[in-house]
Amino acid sequence: MDLQDRRVKIHPGEMESLLNLKSMLDHKGTVSSFAEKYQKLGWVLQAVNPQDGTNLEEDSGKNPETWGNRLWEPGLAGTKINLGVRTGRRSQLMVLEVAKGAGESILDQYGPWRSECTAALGAGREHHFYAWAPSPLFDSASFRATPEIRWFGEGQVVLVPPSFDPEMRETWRWLCPPWEKPPQSPSQALSRFLQQHLTREPQPWPEVSFSWQEIYCLVSPYEPLLQALSASYPSMQDY
Repeated sequence: MDLQDRRVKIHPGEMESLLNLKSMLDHKGTVSSFAEKYQKLGWVLQAVNPQDGTNLEEDSGKNPETWGNRLWEPGLAGTKINLGVRTGRRSQLMVLEVAKGAGESILDQYGPWRSECTAALGAGREHHFYAWAPSPLFDSASFRATPEIRWFGEGQVVLVPPSFDPEMRETWRWLCPPWEKPPQSPSQALSRFLQQHLTREPQPWPEVSFSWQEIYCLVSPYEPLLQALSASYPSMQDY
């Protein structure tokens, strides 16, 4: 019998399937490795859809073993994911995304602002990581993002390596990871910039629930107010 006839032949479709499976396994292994390092730092992670940026599931907490298991659950096992970190008090982290050139020029006007803990997306953008500064300004603040600068504060999610940006066709990579240079507090220069550009989000009015009897007891000592409440007029303008 010709030995060549006994060779196992793999069709192109099968080879493509095997290569895709290997690529998926390599991706999951890389993400799991990074996730374990992040969670050891106390960062709270979030699985993110690489195509549209939506959250794929609720965050998995801080147990380093949890993420390694969740990557293979039905909701995540068949797809590549981006890895996000929840900024703010939960991860004790704030992040500044800066466009190389234009964004740097704006911030340079305030003085030294760069963080040693930095990630890059190609040659165009950088993420600068800072320790969360306990301040009423940061607790409920918003920042009008521009193409040059974006701030990630309380309750937001920022992508971290090895996440892939579909628009730029680039992967986030560490220039200096947090396990080598932990994020430090923002410099005075950066704090001045944020104080000038952050705005406090309007706080909702507290809900008030009183019965008419309770309201009457409150206003009854004030005769003019009681008269105003009990008066009847044909129109709001007359009232």
